[in-house]
Amino acid sequence: EAILSCKHKFLKGMSLRIEWKKIQSQGVSFVYYNSEFTGDLRGRAEMLNTGIRIRNVTRRDSGTYRCEISAKSEEGQRLGEATLTLTVLVAPTTPVCEVPSSAMTGTVVQMSCKETEGSPPSEYQWYKNGVALLEKTGTGNARAANITYTMNKKSGTLV
Repeated sequence: EAILSCKHKFLKGMSLRIEWKKIQSQGVSFVYYNSEFTGDLRGRAEMLNTGIRIRNVTRRDSGTYRCEISAKSEEGQRLGEATLTLTVLVAPTTPVCEVPSSAMTGTVVQMSCKETEGSPPSEYQWYKNGVALLEKTGTGNARAANITYTMNKKSGTLV
C-alpha cells in the first residue's frame, strides 16, 4: 500500500472540500472528487483525513498527484494545495542481452542488455573476466588493457 499525505492548517470546524488529481502528460484527471474515488482507484483507495491510502499499488499508480483543499469561513473561501510524486518500485527482470559470438580484430563491437520491468529504470554494469569495467564521469570512456570502450549504464550498451 501507499499513503499520500496532505496536511493543512485550516481551523477545525471549517467546511472543507477535498479533491485529489493525477497530473499526466495527457492532462489532469480526477482521483478523488465529490467525496468518491474515480477511475482505477475506485475500490482500492480510502481517505485518511485529507490523505489517501492506496491498496495493491501497481506501476500505473506512479506519477504526480495534487491535493487541493478549499475551506469556507466567515472571511471567505481559502485555498491550499500540495503536489507530490509517487514512485512505485518494481524489481527488474533478467535482461535480454545481445553479444556477438565473434568479431574481427580491430573492428568495433556493440553489446547490449535491456530489461523493461524495473521501476525506476534499471542501470547496467559490464564486467570483463569478472572485473567491473569503470565508467568515467562525463564521457563514459575508459581504458582496460588493450581495449578502449564506451559504457552506458542507463541504456545497457557497451561499445
